[in-house]
Amino acid sequence: MRTLSNTLLAIALLGAAGTAAANTVVTRGYDTCIDDLEASYPRHAKLVHSPYYYHAVSADNMSYFVNSSAWQDGDRVGLKTLCTTDRFGRRVLLRETELGRWIPDRGVVRVEEVTSR
Repeated sequence: MRTLSNTLLAIALLGAAGTAAANTVVTRGYDTCIDDLEASYPRHAKLVHSPYYYHAVSADNMSYFVNSSAWQDGDRVGLKTLCTTDRFGRRVLLRETELGRWIPDRGVVRVEEVTSR
């Protein structure tokens, strides 16, 4: 019985470690995207990012759908960014930013909502 108990505990810990590693990759990719976005905007735009973002995974990459806001011509405007990283979240492959907001379940991509912090 004790061996079975130890085996089940080991399996549970391995599963938790795998989930934590996957979450680290997702967070890394989000941070990579935000860093790339902020590097392309002037400091006076004072970007503010929503604490929630949307995330989709494919075999080769990860996509992030991030809502932000920035000062533009004296007004605060909403920005929506689509950012695609490699599957490890280390390198930005594509980033597109335009005015607007991402709204869940209004696109053709199935995404998962994630909190950034």
